Amino acid sequence: MNLFLFLGRLRRRMVITASKAALLRSVFLLTIGFIFHMICYRIFEQVDWLTSMWVTWATFSTVGYGDVSAGTLYGRLTTIVVGTAGIAVLASFFTAFVEHKINQRDQRRFGLMDNKFKQAYVIFNFPNVFQIQMLLQEIGHVEPEAKFCIVDGRLNELPPELANQENICFVKGRILDQATYKRANLTASKAVIIFPVEPSVPDSDATTQTIVDLVERFAGKQTRIIHILVDPSNGFLFENFRSVPIQESFELFAVVQECQDPFSSLVAERMLRNTEGANPHTVIPVKSVGLTWAQLQLQVIETGARLGINLNPLALIRGKEIRTCPDFSETIKTGDKLSILAHHGFDWEKFEAEMTSKT
Repeated sequence: MNLFLFLGRLRRRMVITASKAALLRSVFLLTIGFIFHMICYRIFEQVDWLTSMWVTWATFSTVGYGDVSAGTLYGRLTTIVVGTAGIAVLASFFTAFVEHKINQRDQRRFGLMDNKFKQAYVIFNFPNVFQIQMLLQEIGHVEPEAKFCIVDGRLNELPPELANQENICFVKGRILDQATYKRANLTASKAVIIFPVEPSVPDSDATTQTIVDLVERFAGKQTRIIHILVDPSNGFLFENFRSVPIQESFELFAVVQECQDPFSSLVAERMLRNTEGANPHTVIPVKSVGLTWAQLQLQVIETGARLGINLNPLALIRGKEIRTCPDFSETIKTGDKLSILAHHGFDWEKFEAEMTSKT
């Protein structure tokens, strides 16, 4: 099967090379014929260069306005010979041009082109169409002009859902071939996102480590590198790399967030996984109703420092509306809830009573 795939790629490369050669050949013949007729017409008809160029164009394009025409024998013979040949050359030029554009489209679809985008998001190991579409959509909300490059050695061609999008390119190549990383243009990329070769398979993290290692060798210093980690216990594999890990269960929105704001995904992940004993709590304010968000923040800081309790307000929840960054003048009302970050065993009622006892 691999042999057939190789032969198929080889055939496509030969077709693309042939179409490019045909286009260049037709351009060369068209240029030579145009210049030859222009020079002969000027000599035989004794006209200026501008007139000679105008007649040559009218002849080659078969427009034939008739405002200027050859009067001498040699001028007419030259026009007959070159004009007739020009029709064939011009037709071959347009044919070669169309075929070349079609082959360029196929070249892009089959991953035979290099990544020409700058500041693009390079994605290693195509996950699936849905995830790619969601990733493009989420990043596109923030960066409407964002470019993407998919690098994969198992994907035979871009799926139809992605093939017609001009902001996506595809580089087909093996992960152990350094040419793949050069073709992906990592030095000019904005971020590199590495999905696992086999989702939900912990051993895939070892392959991801290899890709991260090679990506760091070719990526620019400003390029963000993000990898999806299947098993958290495999995190030690990446201790000496600058790549940012994202748990597979958080991957889509965490990847988007990490692309826009470095290390923010790690903050969210640490809170959600509760690796440091602190996690989000939802509490109901009673005694602090009537305080503004600014007053609440200040009193939480003062009371927490006095009692030696670490506590951070995260959001104001009003009905189904979640305000992660309320105005400082926003007043806390009866029925509101607060999302806070605190350690296990935190007693909000006791803390709130202590906080409001001084006011």
